[in-house]
Amino acid sequence: MYTLPRNAKTVSLKRTAWTYGILALFCGIFSMIYLQFSHGESSPFLIWLFAPSLLLGMAPALLLSRARTAKLPGRAVRRIWNSAIATLSVGMLVRSVINISGRYTDYDAIYWITSGVLFLAAVACYFTRTTVVARETWTGTTRGLSPEIQVMICKTGSSKKYRRCC
Repeated sequence: MYTLPRNAKTVSLKRTAWTYGILALFCGIFSMIYLQFSHGESSPFLIWLFAPSLLLGMAPALLLSRARTAKLPGRAVRRIWNSAIATLSVGMLVRSVINISGRYTDYDAIYWITSGVLFLAAVACYFTRTTVVARETWTGTTRGLSPEIQVMICKTGSSKKYRRCC
């Protein structure tokens, strides 16, 4: 039997896709149950609660895991993107509960703004691919260097003198 070697990042992205698929299923079931007991009231935000995790979580993770590009998102980009999806989902849930209760508030605007900023930050980090690195001495420590020299911003993989910190 022949098996292809697995890339750790693609396995991680497939696991992320499965996680977002299960989350989308949970949100869909939660919406159905909540609407069942909401006395006939509904909210489009509750009906579409599954969409952020499905369209912004599962679909990009599957596409990136099957893509043959070398530019897969790093850990920081994935964490920022996941935080943006979580913020958007919570904002939709808060808005739906407020709509179903028959009130209106601007309280949920912070969720939309925060998730938008997080999405833009993740996209910017993905395309710039800059990392904060520390310069090492020959002993492997940063002792004796000023803080300005210890932490420098450079492009990933620019020189072998630098060690990746992120």
